Amino acid sequence: MWIEWLEWAPLLEVAAVVLCAIFGIFVLFWLLQWWSDRTYRPTRAEVRVVLQAAIEGRLDWYALDDFVSVRIAYDPQLDQLRERFNSILDERGCISREMTKSNPNTLTLSEEGLARVRAVISDLDNMQS
Repeated sequence: MWIEWLEWAPLLEVAAVVLCAIFGIFVLFWLLQWWSDRTYRPTRAEVRVVLQAAIEGRLDWYALDDFVSVRIAYDPQLDQLRERFNSILDERGCISREMTKSNPNTLTLSEEGLARVRAVISDLDNMQS
C-alpha cells in the first residue's frame, strides 16, 4: 500500500506546488486590488472643492485630469456626479474658448457650463451621506 503512494509522491508534490503558486498569485492580486482602491478616495467635500474650483476658474488641467479620469469606486453616487461633470465637459459650448490671462492652464467654462456645474454642486449638496 505504501509503495503505491510512493509512486504518486512526485505528482502530489507538483500538484501541491502548483496549488500554492495559484493561491499565492490570488493573494498577491487581492492585495494589489485592495491597495489600489484606496489611492483615490475623495470625500464629498473634496469633490465639491473640485467642482467649485471649476466654477471659479481655478481648476488646473492636472486636477481636472485626476478628477475626470479616475472613477470613484467606493461611492456610486459620487461617481455618477463625476460622470455628469464629464458629460458637461464633452458637450459642445460648455467650455469657453477664452483662456484666462492670469493662468492659461486652468479650465474656463462658458455660462452654460457654469450653470450645469452649479446644478451638479446642488445635487451633491442634496445627496444623503
